[in-house]
Amino acid sequence: KKPRAAFFQQSGWLMIAAIGGGIFSYLVHFLNKAITPEEYTAFGVLLSAMSCLPMMPVQMMFAQQTALSLTSGGERQLSNLIRLTWILATVVAGAVLVAVYFFQGRIVEGWHLPDATCLWITAVTMYLYLLLPIFSGVLQGRQDFFWLGWVTILGGIGRLVLAAVLVLALKWGAKGMMGGVLCGYVLGVAVCFWRSRDILAIPTATFDG
Repeated sequence: KKPRAAFFQQSGWLMIAAIGGGIFSYLVHFLNKAITPEEYTAFGVLLSAMSCLPMMPVQMMFAQQTALSLTSGGERQLSNLIRLTWILATVVAGAVLVAVYFFQGRIVEGWHLPDATCLWITAVTMYLYLLLPIFSGVLQGRQDFFWLGWVTILGGIGRLVLAAVLVLALKWGAKGMMGGVLCGYVLGVAVCFWRSRDILAIPTATFDG
């Protein structure tokens, strides 16, 4: 009964966190009343461009590898996998930043963006978008469901609060809303990194081939 009760308790918490985080993220869209339709359309374009990569399989893969490594004593190999994937994500994000630097004029014009600032904010956010599934997968594999739920909630809260400040107080429009998205990912990655820092501190080793 105890394992079953724990399962339902954890599942219930994750469901509540997903609903709560989703509500906060959805409320961001009500800021469209404070910006022009063109700015809101640009926000939608940037959000779609950033999330075009399906990252859920990455989280599931790290959850599986983490659970396997912790039960078989493969923490060093897991640490190595995390670092190698982190490096790969950094390389991809660096390539995106280089492309933005050289083609920002064409992108801004082709996507009908208000300026290049929101494009740069999106490029930085994409890097965190690539990192979050890595570390959240580690939390999932460790069954650290309490903090995994808070990652979702804090991501939604950070997105809403900063976007509201930047849009309503500073009149930043699309870049303010993307700034909120960036804040949400910063909080999510920071919590995941903090909760998995002990694994990252382990000396690395290669997987047995």
